[in-house]
Amino acid sequence: MVLIWLIDKYETELAARDAQFDRLVEWARKVSAKTGISLKDL
Repeated sequence: MVLIWLIDKYETELAARDAQFDRLVEWARKVSAKTGISLKDL
């Protein structure tokens, strides 16, 4: 039971991290569009 809980907790943290990274990339794209600086340079 503890192992299942640990795996579930780990997967939840990974999903949260991935969602946070996706939001960061979306924000960077918006900043890139507004400033004219390409994502490669950010």
